[in-house]
Amino acid sequence: MEEDSCGGAPIPAPAPAPTPAPAPAPGRGLQDELTCAVCLEYFRDPVMVSDCGHNFCRACVTQCWEEAGRGLCCPQCREPVPQRLFRPNRQLANIVDIVRQLDADQRAVCLVCYLAWDHRGHRVVPVEEAALGFQEAPQEHLACLRKGREESKVQRERQGEELLKQTETERQKIIAECKELRGFLEEKEQFLLSRLEELDRDIVKRKDESVFKLSEEICHIDKLLSEKGGESEPMDQTDQSVASTVTSSRNWVFQKQEPGFSEVEKKLKSFSQKSAVLKEVLLEFKENLRFELENDTGDITLDPESTNPYLMLSEDKRSVRLRSAPQDLPANPKRFDYAFCVLGAEGFFSGRHYWEVEVGDGDSWAVGAARESVRRKEKIDFAPEEGIWAVGLNWKGKNWDQYQAFTSPETPLSLCERPRKIGVYLDYEGGWVAFYNADNMAPIFTFTAAFTEKIFPFFWLFYVGSSLSLCN
Repeated sequence: MEEDSCGGAPIPAPAPAPTPAPAPAPGRGLQDELTCAVCLEYFRDPVMVSDCGHNFCRACVTQCWEEAGRGLCCPQCREPVPQRLFRPNRQLANIVDIVRQLDADQRAVCLVCYLAWDHRGHRVVPVEEAALGFQEAPQEHLACLRKGREESKVQRERQGEELLKQTETERQKIIAECKELRGFLEEKEQFLLSRLEELDRDIVKRKDESVFKLSEEICHIDKLLSEKGGESEPMDQTDQSVASTVTSSRNWVFQKQEPGFSEVEKKLKSFSQKSAVLKEVLLEFKENLRFELENDTGDITLDPESTNPYLMLSEDKRSVRLRSAPQDLPANPKRFDYAFCVLGAEGFFSGRHYWEVEVGDGDSWAVGAARESVRRKEKIDFAPEEGIWAVGLNWKGKNWDQYQAFTSPETPLSLCERPRKIGVYLDYEGGWVAFYNADNMAPIFTFTAAFTEKIFPFFWLFYVGSSLSLCN
């Protein structure tokens, strides 16, 4: 209590004003907008995801997509991203740089510094008040993290449920398609069997008619013989007539073909031809279905250790080009030193495998499969006897635009159109290598073989500047 200067009653000291709660920092919203949702730091080299427009550090989004593999999505909103596409956000990068410079002013200053000209335009608060604000900031950030975690959890659960719905939809589609196919096959089966039953009835009918007719003829002959056999007259013209009748009847019965049976045989032959067509169509259908559903279409790359020095591989090891001068490559027992060849990096000891090679307008090339023990340090002939099963363009002879299979001797191929992509299908257990025009799956050639060792994809070029590329 303080006394009044006039000696009156004491005047109570004024109550201290309550400390106001710190107002949210004006820059908090701006700071949140400039923070990467992955690393929770200011953006570094910010880039924008093309589809949804969210921004991330270039390194952060690249790492997220590398870990995700094929199923790409935005790390923030989880929207699917069809391709690894983003573009630099230079304007956002400039704003981040400005804010970083402002953050450098968040330091404790003494009264003298506060009054200096350099800080006249800055807002200054007591250290205790600033500390209170910094204590609340992590709590706000943690609350945001908890909220984001829950939202992300809900979103991922929703995404998982959506994927499960898609798999169920595909399951029902497969069941429906197979049911329809079974119904179609059963319908055609009943149709063919009913036609076969009609043919059976026709055969039985004609057989009964023929046998009945034959029986009548035999009875007629027996009757003639019986009548003439009972008479006592010597052999005369009548007996000769009977003998002639018997002979002519025998010739008619046993030598003349029944016309009805000939017609049935024609029908049966036509039916047999239709059955052969059915067998061929079903075999092709089964092979195509197995080809599409069961073969391994995993990524194939080229093997640097087997690459001829004149061949240059792309960075991703999926393309090869023939150079005019050799590279300085280390010696390697796997390397083709003479032929301009390269093998795939992975070989196969079992299973079915398929890969496609873009040949484009190349003038001279060969693609196919080769066994691991193929010769690499000397000249080789492309033939199954050498352990190479390949097709390509002819580089010798008069016709330079002649496609051929490299058999012994070569087999010229008559193709309806110039293929730009060649599909190679290897069936290790089945013992064959088949080639297709990958654009329309028209068959080109098929080798048969008994594989006993590891088989590798095989590639060869002849002209400088020509190239081959593995398709995705």
